[in-house]
Amino acid sequence: MFGYIRPNIPELRVREKLRYDAWYCGLCARLGREYGLAARACLSYDCTFLAIMLGSLEEESVSSEIAHCPFKPLGKKKPIIKEASPALGYAAAVCVLLAKYKLDDDIADGKKLRAAAKPPLLPAYKKAKKNFPAVDSILKKKLRELAEIEARRESDPDIPANAFGELLAEVLLAYKDFGAETSLILRDLGLNIGRFIYLIDAFDDMEKDKKHGLYNPFLLSGTVGKDAEFLINISINNAVSAYDLLNTKHDNAITANIITEGLFAALDNCIGRTESLRKDAPKK
Repeated sequence: MFGYIRPNIPELRVREKLRYDAWYCGLCARLGREYGLAARACLSYDCTFLAIMLGSLEEESVSSEIAHCPFKPLGKKKPIIKEASPALGYAAAVCVLLAKYKLDDDIADGKKLRAAAKPPLLPAYKKAKKNFPAVDSILKKKLRELAEIEARRESDPDIPANAFGELLAEVLLAYKDFGAETSLILRDLGLNIGRFIYLIDAFDDMEKDKKHGLYNPFLLSGTVGKDAEFLINISINNAVSAYDLLNTKHDNAITANIITEGLFAALDNCIGRTESLRKDAPKK
């Protein structure tokens, strides 16, 4: 949905990059198999992370097989996870459910052309909701709470960021019961990654939101530049601290790269974009 939760590719070994791609392509394949061709458009880096993170906590690892991408039948074969991974199935459903609610939000915001994408997605949404009704309830409730916070134009960035963090924390915990200790760590991890996603998205959109008069807690609070970066860094460091406590069993190098390097790299890229936009902005 947002695309900020991804590896820092230059720091991955070749085999780790291939394994990450196997998860990514596996999620795409699972979306198509479970929810139809239109659902493949819901594929995201964030839900790929969700699949890898939850899969890393399972007792058994999942294997990949060498196969063609369905969209590139003449391309080179590559590793794809085709095994019936519960984590992939869960992440695929979350992809679809999030896409539906994001589409509803865009349409409500006046992006009328997005309405054309809704009919092809509805059958997938209904199936995902049937498969994981608890997750649908979490998303519906938490996104409504977030919409109410934004509608009253809350100026404190922590308040909407915490609401989105609670959403991700509950989605992680709804997958399965990993035990009390792991669940506490997962909640903390989800809360801080969710906060990171919300805050970096707001930081990334500041120039656009300012131009169009859209809600942005950083603009309303006057929290810009280094102060905004500081808030985002707090969430990253808290996520790293939570991750360090997790007992991951598989794909450790990939999850560690995403949390301890990928989040910082995403912030660096975002800072570079915002600085470029400010330089290119017309002088008054």
